[in-house]
Order: sequence, then structure tokens, then C-alpha cells
Amino acid sequence: MRFLFFSILFLLLPLAPAQATSVLQMNLADMTGQAEKIFRGTLIDVRKAKVAVGGGEVPAVVYTFNVKEVFKGEVATVKGRQVAEIKMVGTVKMQQAGRKVLPGFPLLATGGEYLLMVAPAGPTGLTATMGLGQGAFRVFYQGKTEVAVNDFNNTGLFADTGRPSARAAAHAEPAMEKGAIPYTDLAAQIHTLLGN
Repeated sequence: MRFLFFSILFLLLPLAPAQATSVLQMNLADMTGQAEKIFRGTLIDVRKAKVAVGGGEVPAVVYTFNVKEVFKGEVATVKGRQVAEIKMVGTVKMQQAGRKVLPGFPLLATGGEYLLMVAPAGPTGLTATMGLGQGAFRVFYQGKTEVAVNDFNNTGLFADTGRPSARAAAHAEPAMEKGAIPYTDLAAQIHTLLGN
């Protein structure tokens, strides 16, 4: 069963960036353009689910967010507040233990504040954040400044990965921009890329 679970993961996820054991470097423009939804919110609930695939079932986790800001896409309104749900492969037990289902997947903690760039869902309803952990930004305060950082320490976030030479260079040497950035700067860049 475990072999089947991991064998079909790559068939289920709508993630061109996932390749074997590595993740394609995506910059902010790539993620913004390809994401179906981009929102900021607080993770308020985690529940288990199952997805039917080829006569079997794959465990999944449904994450529910109290949405504070919507950049792109639609979110639901429930009792006067904006709410978004995303369903990703994994188990609640792994999530609660702080274990990633696969390398590169984001770890989301209940009560955590995030800016998420969510890929379009596949036919099973499963999705993930763009570039896996690249599209999941933790939002928190560093001193008096609200900052955002993804699971890759924002490496290559503003690199020009659209050109083949830049993609090759990104694998040859680390990108110059790394570390948490002011949330207002990240939000402004996303708005600019979306033209709003």
C-alpha cells in the first residue's frame, strides 16, 4: 500500500515543478502567473480526507484558512468571513508530527499565518502550493517588521528564471536574495505582477 501511495503521488499532483527528487526553482513571477489562488490567511483547521484513485484511496489533508487578503482567485464567504480550503496529499498524523509527506512539501501549522500561492487542483481535487514549499510563505514579526519567508528561505524568489541561462546559473550557484523580506514588499510585488 505504501509503495502504491508514493507511486501515484506524481500522477495526482498538478505540479510540473516536481521532478524525481528535486524541485524546479520558481521565481515570484512564475508562481504568481501559474497559481490559481493567492491569499494570506491563518490556518484554523486541519482534517483528514481520502481521495479515490484507480480503485484505491490515498490519504489527504484538508487545510482551512481564515483569509485576510485575497490577491488572486476566489475564496468562500462563511458567516461573513472569508475562508479558503485546500486539499493536499498526506496525513493529519504526519502534519501534527511536523513531518513532510515528501521532500519540498510545506509544513503548515495550525494557528500559523501564511501567504499561499496555490496550484490549480487536479482531477482528484488534490493541489499543493506552487513549487511546493516555494509558494508557502510564513508571515511573522521580526522585531517591529512583519516579514515573509518560504520553505526555501526565499532563495531565487526574484531571480529571472524565465531565461534558460538563468535557470542553469541558479543550479550552479546560490541566488543572491535570501532570507525573510518585509511582507509589504512581497505583497506589493504580487500586486504589481497581477496588474492590480
